[in-house]
Amino acid sequence: MEFLESTFRNFVLVGNCIQQGNADFLALLAPNLAHYYSTFVRIKDFFIDDENVSEILLSVLNLFRHQLYRCDSLLMQATCTSRVESRLPVVREQHVGQPRLDIPVDQVVTLHRCGLTWPKIAKALNISRQSLWNFRRLNNVHDARAYSNISDEELSNMISSIKQEHPSMGYRYIWASLKARQIFVTWERLISSVRLIDPIGILNRCRRRLRRRQYWVKGANYMWHLDGNEKLVNWNLYVHGCTNGFSRRIIYLRLATTKKAETVLDIFTQGVDKNGLPMRVRGDWGTENAEVINFMESRRSNIDSPFIQGRSVHNTRIKRLWAEVNLIVTSKFRQIFYYLEDNNFLHQSSVLDLLCLIYVYFFRIQQSLNNLTNSWNNHGLRTERYVSPNELWLTSLLQLHSERDLFSLEMLPESLDLNETVAPTNFQMRALLIF
Repeated sequence: MEFLESTFRNFVLVGNCIQQGNADFLALLAPNLAHYYSTFVRIKDFFIDDENVSEILLSVLNLFRHQLYRCDSLLMQATCTSRVESRLPVVREQHVGQPRLDIPVDQVVTLHRCGLTWPKIAKALNISRQSLWNFRRLNNVHDARAYSNISDEELSNMISSIKQEHPSMGYRYIWASLKARQIFVTWERLISSVRLIDPIGILNRCRRRLRRRQYWVKGANYMWHLDGNEKLVNWNLYVHGCTNGFSRRIIYLRLATTKKAETVLDIFTQGVDKNGLPMRVRGDWGTENAEVINFMESRRSNIDSPFIQGRSVHNTRIKRLWAEVNLIVTSKFRQIFYYLEDNNFLHQSSVLDLLCLIYVYFFRIQQSLNNLTNSWNNHGLRTERYVSPNELWLTSLLQLHSERDLFSLEMLPESLDLNETVAPTNFQMRALLIF
């Protein structure tokens, strides 16, 4: 009820602002109205099978659309009015022709000396670039930031005085200090002078520069990253995920009603059957990984540390994946579940409510995870020159096979299936039985 009351209150306030023409206050309320509209759109999508509820929600959405259209019209009108009012005054020097704009010379020169370019000055004064160019030509306003006629020796002396006062200054600070003194030189001259004057300082600043560590894995299936997501734990739902460290390819994203070690092992072995056996797996210290640890130690007994345990924050590949899962999948269903709880349709303490929730939404959530998996595995990675994870994974597997790597035969999957599909009835019934 609180959600409906806040929605109705915002709707009424927006209507009052439109009637009064209060564009300033309306600009603050319009984003909230758009948010409520998008929420009702998502609610309508989940009640698409119920004709009565869908018809009611459709009428509510039509009211929202009409109100949003009125908001946009008033805000656009207010913006156009403010632009017209901010125009420069005009001076009529003759009876015919368009009057001349009264552009203050001192203001233009000051703005340019502060660092604004000519296009930005024209935009700030609400005039065209051609009008500003004509004004500069008529009033003999030259480029105040033209390169200064200063010799290399004078420039070196100036930079030396700046460095004596501030020894830790770098290129940009020195350039700003010269700019404050109305001295403008090319970037190449500045860099060459600073390198001659302070070479040791440049090396010290390079040493302090932050260098991010590069994540490196030899090839596909050399390292898998394993973890669990508990954003839906309030409703007894867990997301188990695993990703390939080399190609970022999602091995699996599975929804379950428990995070027992047996469940994690069952999902992991399904991923192994489909994608091959990895050389090593990285996970946290959780007890749900106990069976996976035993599985890897038995299958990879000939290598050291087949399962690497560490802090969860250091498991970067899977943590990056959780950011996408939370943004695209879990946040959507969390809003729905909270809405059901706020309207007393769902209670976390009721076993019957949770069973109905799992029966209705389990497949929908799993289908969203499958869609995310397929989309992620086929999208281009910016750091890999926009090559998709599937392409990286397949090319690496072919390279392993051609090199006859020591573990290549066991790491290659028996069959390749790049699309993630799950039967709805099997997952629903299996989840209910486990629950």
